[in-house]
Amino acid sequence: AWVVTQRSRHKSGSLLPDRFDKLKEISGWHWSVRDAWWEIGYQRLIEYADTNGGSNVIVDYVCSDGFKLGVWVRTQRKNWHQLDDIRRKRLEAITGWVVDPVEANFSNYLHALIKYSDEMNGAPPPTKFITTDGLQLGLWCSSQRSLAKKANYSEEKRKALDQVKGWSWGLRASKWEQGFEALLEYKRRCGHCKVPQQHHEDDFALGSWAGIQRARVASMSLERRKRLDEIGFVWDPLAEVWEEGFRKLEAFVAREKHCKVPSGHNENGFKLGNWVRVQRRSKLSMSAHRHSRLD
Repeated sequence: AWVVTQRSRHKSGSLLPDRFDKLKEISGWHWSVRDAWWEIGYQRLIEYADTNGGSNVIVDYVCSDGFKLGVWVRTQRKNWHQLDDIRRKRLEAITGWVVDPVEANFSNYLHALIKYSDEMNGAPPPTKFITTDGLQLGLWCSSQRSLAKKANYSEEKRKALDQVKGWSWGLRASKWEQGFEALLEYKRRCGHCKVPQQHHEDDFALGSWAGIQRARVASMSLERRKRLDEIGFVWDPLAEVWEEGFRKLEAFVAREKHCKVPSGHNENGFKLGNWVRVQRRSKLSMSAHRHSRLD
């Protein structure tokens, strides 16, 4: 009550000059209750940022002394354009301060997605993928696709994501990108794209996915076909096996000077003996082109 009286007298101009000077000399004294509240909040936010490495305070956060810091931070963000330049600069100098945490979060995730997409040749992050910084990038991508179905989704966000390499809004397109990423991982590990039909890459049925791409090649977009061609995707596994057998036979002939391949012979891991036997049995049904190459 005494403090309120001194402030009231100062406001009315009835406070004696010597008392004004004495009060002014007190550290932390403010003539306005709002100014006092602001300064307390500012100091609490500095302490919070120093302890937690940032200023992302949840709205219901309360300091140990009972000060509602979360409410204070929300108020500063809400009234940002009404704050004077000095207060805005003081807040901006605090570690991790952002006026709009939602937009700041979007920007952080967007940059992480761009980096991931560039490294993975446009493949989307798996749903459970988490960056080294702890960002749940896979879940965030799924969230953006869901949010984009609402009328109030930001057009700027939509345009920003559209510019990310490999980004797609549809689940089917996302499934294709997931398969492409799994194929890249398979190739990194095995050195080729000859995926067995029943093969699963983690929980993804990569063998089935590869078969679907071959079946749909006629209707596939040029962009997708080009991406698959660039990594050495095998469009016709049987033709690829035949070509490999032919190359192995050429190597055998160059070394041995004849074509009498023993039935059980392996040429660098390839069952050349079996392949030669199959070609001889298929002589009548073999294409003229292959026949002439063997001759």
